[in-house]
Amino acid sequence: MDTKRDFVTVSELASGFDEYALPQSEDFKGKTMTLNLENGPSFQFQFISERALILAEDDLTPIAAMYTLVAPRDGVYYLNCVVSYGDTRVVTAVIDADRQIATVSIGNLPTREEAMVPQLTRGEKNMPLTSARAVFFPAAMDRPFSPDTPRHEKTSELVGHRIRFTYSANDEYEHIYLTDKSFVWHCLRGIEAGLADTELCHYYKIADKLIWFTWCERVVPTIGSVLEDFSAMRSYGSLFGYEDYSCGRVKNVLAGSYASVYSPEIDT
Repeated sequence: MDTKRDFVTVSELASGFDEYALPQSEDFKGKTMTLNLENGPSFQFQFISERALILAEDDLTPIAAMYTLVAPRDGVYYLNCVVSYGDTRVVTAVIDADRQIATVSIGNLPTREEAMVPQLTRGEKNMPLTSARAVFFPAAMDRPFSPDTPRHEKTSELVGHRIRFTYSANDEYEHIYLTDKSFVWHCLRGIEAGLADTELCHYYKIADKLIWFTWCERVVPTIGSVLEDFSAMRSYGSLFGYEDYSCGRVKNVLAGSYASVYSPEIDT
């Protein structure tokens, strides 16, 4: 009997996915930044070193966390850190420093019991087919959020496109963007070669030809998050999931890729 699993964990994917990642930015080192979310909490980030920060959320006890910060364009940052207040979750922010705004995603991995709910039950109860969750908030940077605060808008500009992403010398995937809530990933080369699935996804337009794309995988609970830059034909982001099928320890993997468009041409 063949016991090899088709669907692998984030730990098994980790090797090589950072081969084309951007270097860590030190632009916030030694600084403090507050993101005030619309209808949500406020996050204060105290960047105490190039890799470590103190995160204070409203009245909760501040915690220390390791963070990723990359700058794909001048004044635009991708910030990502794993935090836990009883639940395992990841906070990701795309920051437009020049406009003093951000969009913040709070992502949660399920417990093993939540992840084990069958697809038939999820369909019967009108539950999301994935047990991983990501919720998005517009935010103001270092000032109160107000009705006049600009925001990154949802977009459907990628729908209908088919794009190849090369993450390393050995790993290549294609994305087929089906609707404003679903897409297909298909592994062309790498540990998942020949495997494909359809996932729940979210799109936000950050700037011209710069889309923040997030997806939640359903078989192995995973939250993928990348900034797709179609001026540079690159993507930058991270994959967050459990180390193994026991749903115990988590793994956060830095990722970067080069992109090529199958069809049609990108015009965002």
